[in-house]
Parts: sequence; C-alpha cells; structure tokens
Amino acid sequence: MKNEEKESLKINTGATEEQTLTKEEALDFLRLYQPMPKDENLTTELIDKYDEVLRFFLQYKTKECIPLFLNSFGQINGFGVYQLVEDVILQFSMNEVIPYIKEAIKSNIYSVRYWNVQIAINYPSIEILPTLKDILNENDFDIKYNAIVAIGQFDKEIYKPILEDYLEKETEEELIIVARSFLNE
Repeated sequence: MKNEEKESLKINTGATEEQTLTKEEALDFLRLYQPMPKDENLTTELIDKYDEVLRFFLQYKTKECIPLFLNSFGQINGFGVYQLVEDVILQFSMNEVIPYIKEAIKSNIYSVRYWNVQIAINYPSIEILPTLKDILNENDFDIKYNAIVAIGQFDKEIYKPILEDYLEKETEEELIIVARSFLNE
C-alpha cells in the first residue's frame, strides 16, 4: 500500500474515543453524496461527517477529491459548511481544477452550478468562459451575480464585449450596476 493510502486523520469528535478517517473512507463518503441532501433533509450527523471529510482533505491534499467536492453541493449552504469547500479546492492548481469546474458548471443541479460559479472566481481560465457566459442567461440573481464577478476576473479586453452584450439584455438594476462597475474600471 502506498504511504498516501495509509494516511488517516484522528478526529476528536467529543466522544470518549477518537475516530480515524482514511483517505478511501473520505473519498467513499463523497462518492456517496453527489450531491448532498437539501438542507431541510440534512442531519447533523451527516453534515458533521461532511465537515470531517473536508478537514481531512484540508490536511491531506488529494487530487481525487476535486470532482467529488465540486459535485457534492446540496441545495442551500450545508449549514455553512459548503463555503469551506473552496479552501480545499484552492490547494490545487488551475490545471488540476478547471476541467472539473467546467463540467460542474454545466450540471443540471442548481446548487452544484451555483457553488462552482462562485469557486470559478478564483480560476479565471478561458476554458470556462463560454460556460460562465451561458450562466448569464439564467433567471437567478445570485448565480448571475457570481458569474459577472467571475467573468470580471479576466482581462478587460476579454470580458468587455461579454458584459456589454449582457447589459443589452439585463433588466435587474443591481446586476447592471455590478457589470458596469467592471466596465468602468
């Protein structure tokens, strides 16, 4: 067995004994929850286990967790735990992350698209630009807001025509202000 496969993390759960989580157990958990349940169906035990897996991969950088985390987002915010997934993902290079973000942004699951557009803000790669541009056509304020910010991370000569075209169609005043703020930089 390779050393990395033997890695385990002792987690103090507050119980009388420590639990040990292995890399395979952590990956298996993520494979099982693609995505996690909606917040209204999420138990404390399940989100605590997700948090334990998250902390494991913060300590043990493992590329196999990238697509699993990016497709694990259940509806809403996982009681605040989903925000921490970005910390795991940011450990990896653009080349390691972009192929998975590109696919996750195309997901039929809104929460997966939403969180991946937010994470894409940190990975301005031309490979995901067409998909981010498509997100601007959705009927959801929050995901379009994140897409505008993600597109705004590119060089101005790249994002200027995209945002100008977008402004011709958008009617939501706050989104117009955000898009114009990038154009006025």
